[in-house]
This record gives sequence, C-alpha cells and structure tokens, in this order.
Amino acid sequence: MRAAVLAGGINTRSLYPGYQPGPKATLEIGGRRLIDYVLEALKDLEEVAVVGQLDLPGYRCLSGGAEPLESFKAALGAFPADEHVLIATADLPLLRSEMVEQFLTLCRARPGGDFYLALVPRERFTGPFAATGKYFSHFADGSICHGNLALARPSILQNRAAMERVNAIYRNRLNPVSSAMALGLKLGLVYVLGVHFLHRLRLEQFTEALSQRFHARMIAILMSYPEVAVDIDEETDYRIARQVLGA
Repeated sequence: MRAAVLAGGINTRSLYPGYQPGPKATLEIGGRRLIDYVLEALKDLEEVAVVGQLDLPGYRCLSGGAEPLESFKAALGAFPADEHVLIATADLPLLRSEMVEQFLTLCRARPGGDFYLALVPRERFTGPFAATGKYFSHFADGSICHGNLALARPSILQNRAAMERVNAIYRNRLNPVSSAMALGLKLGLVYVLGVHFLHRLRLEQFTEALSQRFHARMIAILMSYPEVAVDIDEETDYRIARQVLGA
C-alpha cells in the first residue's frame, strides 16, 4: 500500500495567544512538526508522497494547488497504476500506525469500493476527546464525525462530476449545510432534512445515495479511534493534541 499526505493547508484561525497563521504541516507540538507525526504513522507503508510546498529528504514531494481538488489530483496522480491510494492530511499529530492499520483492515473487509472514508462515532469521543468542537452528523443509527483518512481508487479522477463536488464540499467543510448543498440540490436537501434536522436517514442509505449520484461506490468506515478526527483546525483541537501528547 502506498500513501499521499496532503500538506498544503494554511490555518487562518488562532490556535493559541500570539499564533501567526501559516502552514499547518509545519506547526510544532512537543518539538515536532505535525507532518512528522503523520509520516511516522505511515512508516510501514511501501511509499509515501507529500503534496505541498515542502522539502522532505527521503520523500517524493509534489506541488499541489490553490484548490483542494488540485492537491487531491496530485495525490492520486502520484500512483496512477495502484488499485487504491491511502490519503491522509498532514495535520493529524495523534495519528499512529495501529490506527492506519485498523482503517486499511476495515477497508479490505469491504472490497469493491472506489472511495472509502474514515468516520468516528460520537461515543468514541471520551476523556480529553469529549471536549472536541468537531461537527457531528446525526444519522438515525448514530452520530458520526468525519476522520482524515481516505482510501481512493486513482481512476476516480476520471469521474469529473464527482471531483467537482469533492472540491466544493471541501471548500465548505466547516459549514455542514453549505457542504451538503455542494452535493447538488436534491442530495443536499436529503442530507439537510434527513440528517441535520430530522435524524431519520441511515448512514448506509446516504452512502448508497452518494454512490448512485456520482457513479462511484462510496463506503463509510467506522473507526474506534477519535484521534483520526482531530485535525488541527481550532484552538480546541490544539489543546486536545497537546494534552494527549503531554506537550
């Protein structure tokens, strides 16, 4: 298995007093950059490419782009002949190799997918993770938060409609309603009404609707590790990471 790390993100929100906005990948916690924690977690994989303006000896570093979709294309394009490529973001300091292995094992147990996404049930956010400010989607069968691990088939890049929607969803990711509407009017309303307001839609129903809409099989992977959802976007994320790392 080979992987690509998306390392082009810029954080514009204050994480601590005196914080100056800058690249998330090089933000330090406990004397190590965020991307160093991620690369350590991926060390057992065959090869890891990094998408972003970084110079990392021993890694293939690729230019991304101004839009999230451009970085996603570069990540999958790094290994065009592979059946699937693991995608991780660079701002996951709590990621560990056993979490990566759990995700890949669960993906292998459900063959045939074009795009797999890690999700974490609300009940897994205990201890320091209970303070998270992350958004939870309230499905009929449980509340879940998206993680920052994905497994994607490189050929999905040929699916132009799906790629354009992925870009729009990522741009609006901090606003759940706007993100849902980026799926298209019909599917967006299904999410907003069935999940955001009424909580009557089941997760499997929604992923099936996504698959039909984009002609690509989408599979939700429920994980037991809240750590995969703690990307450093907000001050709360930064505090949780420091607490867990003892920094």
